[in-house]
Amino acid sequence: MTSPLLTVPTLRAMLADTVTNWSRLGAPALCERFVLRNGWVLKGRKLPKSYERGPPKNCFQNAADLAARNRTRLRYVEGYAMRNRLLFPTLHAWCIDSKDRVIDPTWDDPQHCQYMGIPMTAHECWDEMKRTGVYGLIDPGMVNYEWMFRLDPGLKDEVEAVVGKVNLPG
Repeated sequence: MTSPLLTVPTLRAMLADTVTNWSRLGAPALCERFVLRNGWVLKGRKLPKSYERGPPKNCFQNAADLAARNRTRLRYVEGYAMRNRLLFPTLHAWCIDSKDRVIDPTWDDPQHCQYMGIPMTAHECWDEMKRTGVYGLIDPGMVNYEWMFRLDPGLKDEVEAVVGKVNLPG
């Protein structure tokens, strides 16, 4: 008896399944939906020798600091990434260079990872992080729906179709 060939699902497909499944329950899966609507799919690669790896489990600060130190060469990216050895999407941050190649200063195996995220300049990144007071934009301790709706006004209508009227403070 031969075993079936296992295939690694794509990150995009997994995020889409998450949105579909949560929508059936009347939940918006806002973070996943936002990244699917606005994110770029990127292939991982080894960290170039010209960059140092930061502390594990500190991706938002590692990527923000790296983008700040290399403002003219790198952009901050936040979204989801998936390691082939751990098959579920994780909120993550990394950088991309001028050729849109991944520079992941946190994970030790980026060449075996899939990435999908929203690139921004260091200035855009730092402005929002100063506003919230923490590293991380999509979920800085609580889903940052105001920021997501500002960047993607059509997202609010899509979410309201799933969960009903969204009342924003202010």
